[in-house]
Amino acid sequence: MAVDSLTGRNETPKKATNIMKITKYPIFLFTLICFGCRLAAANLCEDASQWTLEGKSSDYSRLENAAAHGRNSLRLLYDFKIREGRDLSLIIKPKEPIVLNRDSRLSLWIYDTASAHRFYFMCRDAGGKTALFCYTENDFRSLRHNGWKEYGFSPAADRCDIWGGNSKENPSLEFPVRLVAFWLDPVNRTRPQGELFLAGLSVNGAEVATRNVPPPFRKPEAGTNRKPVLTISGSGSGTLSWAGERQLLRFRFLPGSRKFGTCGEEIAFLDPDGNLLARLLRQVDCDTAFERSIPLPGEVKGFYRIRYRLLRDGGILFESKAAGGHFVPVPQPPPEQARLGMGFWNDNPERAYSTLRKMGIRWLRTDAGWSWIEPKQGEFKWEGTDRSFRAAEQNGMSLLVTTQYIPKWAARQPYHQYGGNPEPAEWERFYRQLIERHGRQIAVYEIWNEPDTPYHWSGGAQAYAAHMERTAKVIRRYAPQAKISHAGLTGEEKLWRPFSEELMRYGVGSWFDIYSFHYGQGKSAPLHRRILEEAGLGSKPLWNTESGWGSADERILQTVRDFAAGVEKSFYFEFQSKVPQFAETGMMTSAFQPNPVMPMFLTLSRLLDGNEPVRALPFEPGEMYRIAPNRVIYRSEKGVTFRTDSKQLTHTDGFGRETVLTPVDGCVGVPSGGVSYLTLPKKFELLPAMLEFAGEVSPVAGTSNRIALTVCNPGRRELRAVLKLTGSRQWEIPEARQELILRPKERRQLELELRPDLLSSETPFRCDAVLEAEGKTVAFQSCSGTVRSPVASSVRAFFQGGRPGIRVDLRNLLKVPLATETVLRLPASWNSDSRRNVTLAPESTESFTVLFNDKVKVRKNQFYFIDGAVSALGASSHTEYRLNWIGIPEIAPGSAREGLPLEAELKERGNYVPDHNILETWLGPDDLSCRFSWGWSPEAIQMRWDVADDRHVSNSEPAFAWSGDSVQFWFDGRLYDLALIGGKSILYCHDGETGRKQMKLDIARNGARTVYDLEIFPEPGEVFRAGMNFSFSFCINDNDGEPTRKGWMYHFAKTGIGGERKNSPQVTLMAK
Repeated sequence: MAVDSLTGRNETPKKATNIMKITKYPIFLFTLICFGCRLAAANLCEDASQWTLEGKSSDYSRLENAAAHGRNSLRLLYDFKIREGRDLSLIIKPKEPIVLNRDSRLSLWIYDTASAHRFYFMCRDAGGKTALFCYTENDFRSLRHNGWKEYGFSPAADRCDIWGGNSKENPSLEFPVRLVAFWLDPVNRTRPQGELFLAGLSVNGAEVATRNVPPPFRKPEAGTNRKPVLTISGSGSGTLSWAGERQLLRFRFLPGSRKFGTCGEEIAFLDPDGNLLARLLRQVDCDTAFERSIPLPGEVKGFYRIRYRLLRDGGILFESKAAGGHFVPVPQPPPEQARLGMGFWNDNPERAYSTLRKMGIRWLRTDAGWSWIEPKQGEFKWEGTDRSFRAAEQNGMSLLVTTQYIPKWAARQPYHQYGGNPEPAEWERFYRQLIERHGRQIAVYEIWNEPDTPYHWSGGAQAYAAHMERTAKVIRRYAPQAKISHAGLTGEEKLWRPFSEELMRYGVGSWFDIYSFHYGQGKSAPLHRRILEEAGLGSKPLWNTESGWGSADERILQTVRDFAAGVEKSFYFEFQSKVPQFAETGMMTSAFQPNPVMPMFLTLSRLLDGNEPVRALPFEPGEMYRIAPNRVIYRSEKGVTFRTDSKQLTHTDGFGRETVLTPVDGCVGVPSGGVSYLTLPKKFELLPAMLEFAGEVSPVAGTSNRIALTVCNPGRRELRAVLKLTGSRQWEIPEARQELILRPKERRQLELELRPDLLSSETPFRCDAVLEAEGKTVAFQSCSGTVRSPVASSVRAFFQGGRPGIRVDLRNLLKVPLATETVLRLPASWNSDSRRNVTLAPESTESFTVLFNDKVKVRKNQFYFIDGAVSALGASSHTEYRLNWIGIPEIAPGSAREGLPLEAELKERGNYVPDHNILETWLGPDDLSCRFSWGWSPEAIQMRWDVADDRHVSNSEPAFAWSGDSVQFWFDGRLYDLALIGGKSILYCHDGETGRKQMKLDIARNGARTVYDLEIFPEPGEVFRAGMNFSFSFCINDNDGEPTRKGWMYHFAKTGIGGERKNSPQVTLMAK
C-alpha cells in the first residue's frame, strides 16, 4: 500500500535521525567518527552483504551498495532474461527476517523510473502462512512513479494476499509476523533490464540498522556475467518536447562485469525508419559509471530514435535504444468540432493532459471508480478524481467519465472483474455524491463498460437496462446539463449484436443520448447504426469510445473509416498503458517515450478538418478518404500517379514529414506503403506509377548493392529528369543519381548503386527515390527494411549423445570467399566460451557445433541467453540468442499412445492465465488439469494431451475453436487448434492450409476426461532425424459454459497471447 500515493509524495527520503543537527558541534562530530557503529549504524538497505538474491533471474542480476540520488541505498541491477516458465521473479531477502507486531508499520523508500514491475512485501506469520502485501492502491500493484517514493504497510490493518490463494480480503494472521523478502515480479516485458534503489527501511519510524558500516560500493562477485545498463531520460516530459522548449537528454551508464576499457561512444539520432539525422562521437572509459547530458541537436525534429553504442576495433560492444519526439503543438478545436478523444487511466495526469492538449485533443475518457473512491463504506478518497479532473479542466479537456469498479461491500453476487453488479440503493447514493463533487466538470457520463461480456457484467441485457434506467434518472435529475452514454460494447460481434438488439427491445432510448461501441476495425459502425435505426433511434450519435488495434497505420485508418461511416467521435485506447501486453499500443511507453503511433495520431489531429464530413473515395490501389476540402488520406499497395490541374501538391507521410511535389505535364507521382496525406483537389485522374522499386530491396552491409527502379513518363511531352537514390547518411555510398530523357509513355528499368557501411548490419533503413525535373520534385517513392549482414548466422540448441550443445550455421551472402570469426559468450558459470574461425565459400553455408563439458547442467524449461559475435571484413555484429534445451525423447515406431513419455503435468496455479486477468471468474486448477506426453520416431512425432475438465463446451465454428474447450499449439511457426465439435475431431490451422504440416488427430471424450492424440508426419519422402528442432508451445483452453473462454493453461510459452507465441522455444528430437 502506498503511503500518501494519491498526493504524490515524491521526494528524497530523510533518515529518521537527523545527523546534521548533531554535527553542529565538533565534539559530537569526533564522537561520530570514533564510535559511528553505535551512534550512526547504517540502515539495513545500505549494506548489500546483509541481503541475498534468489530466483532464476538472480543468475543475471546483482545487489550492491550505492550512493545515488542523494541517498545511500541498496541498488538492485535486475536483468530478467528468463521470459517464460515459473519462478521468474527476484526475491530480495534480508539475512535475518524483520519482526513485526500488531502495532508495527514498516516503511521503505524506493527510487524507480516507472518500470511498471510489480513489487510486494513478503511476510510469514507465526502459523507459517506466507502473506503478500502489495504497496499500491490498485489491483495492478506496479511501480509507476519516478524518483523517490515512500511505501509501507501495517500487517494488522492492510490488505494482503495469502501465497497460493487469491484472497482479496484481509485474512487472519498470527503474530508476530516476519518480513522475509521483497518480491519483484517482471510483468513489464518491455523493461527486462534496469535498476531499483531501496533506502530508509524503518519500523514505526525507527530505522532497521546493521551493526557494520559497509564501504560505499561492493565489487561484483567473481564469475558473474552482468551486462551494462544505460538509462536515457529528458529534462521535460520524458524524451518528449515541443517547439520552443529546450530538451536536454541525459545518458546514465552503469558498467557490467565485463571490462571494456576505453571505447568510442556513438550517440546516433535516427528518423522513424532508421536513417541517420545526427551523430555525436567521443572516447569514454566504460569501466566506471558516468553521466552525460546533451541538448537535442537542432536538425532533429518530429519523431526520432536514439541509438547508443560503445565501439572498438570495428565492433559493437554495447548497444541500447530509445525513442523521442520534438513536435509543433496543434491547437485544440472547440468541443463540438473535436472528433478525436483519448483514454487515460494512469498516473501523473498533469503531464499526460498537458501532452494531450498540445496534441490538439479536446476529449478525454477516464474513470470514476467507485471501489477507489469509497473502498470502505462511508470512507471517501476523492484525491484521485480531484487531481485528474482538475488537471483536465486546466488543460481545456472535456470529460467522458466511465462509472464502474464496484467495491465488494456494495456488490451483488456473482462477482466478476469489477466486483459484481451494484446494490441499486448504494449505487444511486454513490452517483449522487459523484455528481455533487464533480458534476460541473463531467460532460458525459458513460454508464458501465462492456456489459455484453460476463467479465464485466452479470444478468445480461435485461439487468443492464434496469441499471441504466436507474442511473440515468439520477443524472437527469442532478446533472441535467450532462449527456449520457450507455456502456461501450465490446468489439466481438457475437457478443455485442445479441446484447444490443435485446437492449433496444426494453425501450431504453430515452435513457441515453450517445450510442457507444468499441473497436470494430472501422467496419462495425454501419452495423450499430442499423440496430439504432431499427429501434427508431437513428438520430442518436455514434461514438467509438475504445479504438485502435493492429499496426500503427491500421489504427489510424480504423479511426478514419469510422468517421466516414458516420461516427461522431473516436477515443483512442489508450494514451499510456498499465498492462504490459498493451505497452506498444499506447501513445507513450511507461518511461514516457513516444511509440510510433503517437506522431501518427498527432499528424491526423493536425490535418483533420472538424467541419468537413469524412468521405470514402473510389481508389482501386487501396483506400482513400477526403478529410478536408483539399486534402485526402490514403494508403496504396503500389505507386500512383495523379493527373491534376494543381501547380503544386504537398505530400505528408504518417509521421508528419512533408514533400512538395510539382506536376510536369499535369502529372505527379506519390509513394505507396503506409498511411499518407496529400493536398489533392476534387478533380483528378489516376495513372500508372511514374516511379517504383523493381523488386525487393534488401542491401548487404559492406558491399555494393545494385538497386533496380522502374521509371515511366505518363505525360504527352518528353521528360528530361534526374533520378536520385539516397540511403542513410552514414553509408559508405549513401547517394546515386542518373540523368534521364524519357519519351511520352516510355517505361524504363535501370539500376543505381549504394553501399551501406558495415556498422549498419542488421539495422533498419529507408531508401528514397526522387525524380526531379528543372530542380523540382515530380515523383518520389520509398522503401524500407533491414540491412543484412554479409554473414547470416543462426544459433540453435541441440543434443548429441545426451549432452547439450550449440549448433551454429553461417551463410555467406557475398559472391566472394569470406573469412569469419565467431565468438560465443556463454554464462560465466559454464566456463565454456567458444571461438571459431571459418572461411566461407561464395554464397555458401557451413555449420559447426559446440558441445558443453560435463560440468555444464542446463535446466529444462529455462531460457538461456547466449551472446554471439560474428566478425567479417574488419567489423563484427552482435546478437543475443535465446535458447532452451528441450528434448523430445525417441520412441520405437508404432509405440502405443498410452505409453508415450510424460513431459508435463499442468495443474498448479502458475500454469494458467485467466483471460483479461480475472482470477475470480475461472475455477482453473480446481476443475482443470492436463497430462502431456510426447515422443518421436522417424515416421512421426506423437503428442497426447490427457485433459480432465468437469464440463466440456466447444464452439461450433472451427475458426473460433480456441474460445471453447480445446488445445491450441504453436508448431514450426504456425498456430493450430484441436477441438471436439459435434462429435468430430477438428484440426484448424490459423494460417491456412497451404504449407501446413501433415497431421492426424483423434479426440475422445470419456466422462470428465478429453484425450487429444496427434501425430505429425515429415514431408513426403523425408523422415525425422535426431537433432532436428521446431518451435513449440501449447495451451489448454477452458470455457465453463461462457460465450468465450474463461482462461487457459500453458506450457513452454503463453500461446494464448499473440505477441508471446514468438517466444516459443525450439524443441529438439533427441536420440536414445
